[in-house]
Amino acid sequence: MSDPQSATPDVRIGILGSGWMGSVHAECYPRIKGAKVVGIFSRNRERAGAAAKICDVKAVGDVSALLDDPKVDAIVERPRL
Repeated sequence: MSDPQSATPDVRIGILGSGWMGSVHAECYPRIKGAKVVGIFSRNRERAGAAAKICDVKAVGDVSALLDDPKVDAIVERPRL
């Protein structure tokens, strides 16, 4: 019997924000089977680049580029409360 998850495509995730929590997401999502981070946005390019290096993806400085990317299935963001 085959593993039903083996045929399941990855959920491609875009992360909005590269502060502490964005970096945690960048570190954790690649460890989840079936999840793949494909981009990280931050208004701060330096922090976006640092978070993107964690999971070897692109850093984007324009939120529209990530939101409109057809290769992104889900967006993760942590709003300021």
